[in-house]
Amino acid sequence: MIKLHRHFAFACAVVGAVAAAPATAADKIVVGQIGAGSSVHWPTYIATEKGFFAKRGVEPDFIVTPSNSAIQQQIAAGALDIGISIGSPDPIRAANQGSPVVLLRVDSIASPYAIVSKADVKSLADLKGRTVSLDGAKGITRAYFDRVMAPTGLKEGDFDLIFQGATPARLAALKSGAADAAMLSAPFNFYAEEMGFKQLVLVNDVVKDVPFGVSIANKPWVMAHLDLARRFLAAYHEGVEWFYQPGNRDEAIRIAQRNTKMKETDVGKTYDFFVRLQFFNRSEAVSRKQIENIMDALIAFHDIDKRIPIERLIVPELTKVAD
Repeated sequence: MIKLHRHFAFACAVVGAVAAAPATAADKIVVGQIGAGSSVHWPTYIATEKGFFAKRGVEPDFIVTPSNSAIQQQIAAGALDIGISIGSPDPIRAANQGSPVVLLRVDSIASPYAIVSKADVKSLADLKGRTVSLDGAKGITRAYFDRVMAPTGLKEGDFDLIFQGATPARLAALKSGAADAAMLSAPFNFYAEEMGFKQLVLVNDVVKDVPFGVSIANKPWVMAHLDLARRFLAAYHEGVEWFYQPGNRDEAIRIAQRNTKMKETDVGKTYDFFVRLQFFNRSEAVSRKQIENIMDALIAFHDIDKRIPIERLIVPELTKVAD
């Protein structure tokens, strides 16, 4: 009995020591996002709340930035380690200019945008002489806008373009009358329609080969933290896969409500819209063809002279290319 008591006491002491031992600290990553509470960051909300980052020992510190250009500057300066759902042309342009930026993955392969206008604008051709709000002079919405407008025969000079960064600012321009039409992502296109504005075209119905958003990183940081970057991407990918499981729809909506402050009906519409588009990319490889399509848009902008070898844009140990 004495021996049994001693063994029991020893076992309790071991358990107590383990319980008292401090948990291993998670590795921190400074992650930039454009706009507060955007639905395009849904996989990160899921990965955070479902513990996908935590179980891999990753602690993201999410920083909100106002625009693509701002996040590019902070990545280049090393103030941000990673940026997610960045408009796809910007990092390629920056890399061509010598910025220390690399592509990690394509986050969204479909465009989430609609061109929404005042009610008296009946068609895209009616935008002649009107003012249209986009994200930037050479941003992703401009790339989409040029492709959508090509069949109308209208060209730059036939309409006025103004630039307002993130979608909420573009909706504000539409509401104030500063713009006659705007490129809006979900759920802001739904908000606009409820206010009496008209959806002229869903961009994905016209443009299906230019991806919307990519994850990028500061290259020196990545080279020094390959394993940490790999764990971050694995958690993000798990968030994407969890999003698409039909049985997770209701919980995914609740997660988005907590992080975006949108109404349940709007989140539900956005969820169904994203699933229909297959908006979030389920492949962990970067498509060579899709990246080349973005480069072609940059050539049209006269930002680059020719396509850049995709191998210059990635870290092969971390990101694979699908031909």
